[in-house]
Amino acid sequence: MRFKLEVALLSVAIALFAVSSFFYSYQTETNTVSLLNESAAIAAAFPFRMYAVSFVGFGSVLMVAASISYQKKSRQIQSFKNQAKTALTSSHTRSPKNRATTKPNVTNINMGKPGVAQT
Repeated sequence: MRFKLEVALLSVAIALFAVSSFFYSYQTETNTVSLLNESAAIAAAFPFRMYAVSFVGFGSVLMVAASISYQKKSRQIQSFKNQAKTALTSSHTRSPKNRATTKPNVTNINMGKPGVAQT
């Protein structure tokens, strides 16, 4: 997915959470004395709770989809950065063919100690 689509999914999810909080807390005035049991009284007092629960569920699915897409994209970007970094560092280092084949003989070098004859 593209970044704009991910942001749109997250925005819709946030809007669904806001609407669902309103639906969940919306209460009508009913006569609870005439209702037979407590669950019927709650269902009558809060008629939109099922919509709120479904909105929260759908918003959660949208958030999960957007986060999975973002994680996949960030992994791809990270692997691309690592490949580019590896390519840059390997092009700047000298290959063994370009290195000098003769190394100085350290045992023949006089370190300038007093009293030692220079060769």
